[in-house]
Amino acid sequence: NPGAFTAVIPGVDGGAVTVDTIIAATGAVRNAAAPANVGVAAVLVSVDGLTRTLTNRINLPDNQFAIVVADSLTNPQQVVLAILKTNGEKVSATPLPAGWVPLLGPAAPAVNNPNPAAGGVGGAVPGLAFYIAENKQVYLAAKRPDDTAHAFIAFPLDASGPAVVAMPDGWFLAACTPNIRTYNFVMGRKLALFGSNSGTNTFLASCPSTGFILVDLLSGALTTSALPPNSDMVIGAAAGSFNDFLYATNLNGAGASRMASSIFVLDGADFSTLRLDVPAGLAGFQAPTTIPVMDSLVAAAQKRAAGDSGFVFFDLAQGAVRQFALPDGFTTATLAGFFPATRKLVARAMAADRRTSFIVYDIATGTATPVPNPDGVASLAARPGAAASPRLLVANANTNTISAVGFDADGNQVGVVTVRIP
Repeated sequence: NPGAFTAVIPGVDGGAVTVDTIIAATGAVRNAAAPANVGVAAVLVSVDGLTRTLTNRINLPDNQFAIVVADSLTNPQQVVLAILKTNGEKVSATPLPAGWVPLLGPAAPAVNNPNPAAGGVGGAVPGLAFYIAENKQVYLAAKRPDDTAHAFIAFPLDASGPAVVAMPDGWFLAACTPNIRTYNFVMGRKLALFGSNSGTNTFLASCPSTGFILVDLLSGALTTSALPPNSDMVIGAAAGSFNDFLYATNLNGAGASRMASSIFVLDGADFSTLRLDVPAGLAGFQAPTTIPVMDSLVAAAQKRAAGDSGFVFFDLAQGAVRQFALPDGFTTATLAGFFPATRKLVARAMAADRRTSFIVYDIATGTATPVPNPDGVASLAARPGAAASPRLLVANANTNTISAVGFDADGNQVGVVTVRIP
């Protein structure tokens, strides 16, 4: 990935693996769930004849690890929390308390999941477990077989026997996506998970969530943080975390009609929740881009098509929303870069005659300033009328410049256009 590198981040205290894309020029970090087979599956384990691993390998003190092993990935009848030495030698194998089974992420339909029998996505483990170092316990997400209750089963390392850590009244883990993820909050020393008022454990394309379930990493206690009334948050692709913020949207629909109009935020500083709606007159947006150095998200705003109304800027720290409108003469725009030193956003905007130019937005005021192209340049980063090619567009926040290959009206490359962002 030109100008960027990736880091595979093991989950804190045995939590879910994530992959961070780090932009070299700015240091911005984009957090995402680990893709298939990154740091998750290929642990060959056999414990008392059980060989199906339901969770990631969880590193423990004294060169040991824990893993949940069963007789089946989809309908396990025999399940144990196994503690093993690094050479595979069994230290202990503890079954779940009576009346509880592992809570597994449901398999997506075959069109979305090439290996639906395995649960998760692309063969990723379907269950969730993590280690809380302060109280020396492994927590496993579990449920009643009839989906009437969810809980964590706490397995002490001293093998004193598991205990049921019940969810607060009326709360369940949101378990209608293939992967049940945790999000780590460094300052507050908690893990956050999406919560629900329904125990549904079947796949839903738009998995609803009514708030957040918080696991204290010092005591293991569970608390909740509910969304404002009448919220309609769903979890899936348009959810993520950065700078101790966890966000999701009400993204719904399919294809070109897939759109969101609200962003829901959990603030890791005080674990309050916030709803931010798009300004009146907009239909919504499709997918936000994080700007960690500004504690913000930005998304192409639309009435009928993405970018036909400029951008929506979500300031999570201030709880504010602003629209950056298109200047006269332009029909659509896409984000080209952001420049934290001068608090500017740059867009590549297309005019009705299919020519493209840069527009510089001042984040503080929302002022949009079109940058005239040099003589002979009709389009930037692609031929007139075409979508920009990322390989022909470079934003450098260190030098506060943005550069793109310039094309003439006939689609011929004529040079490189560089703009210094004031």
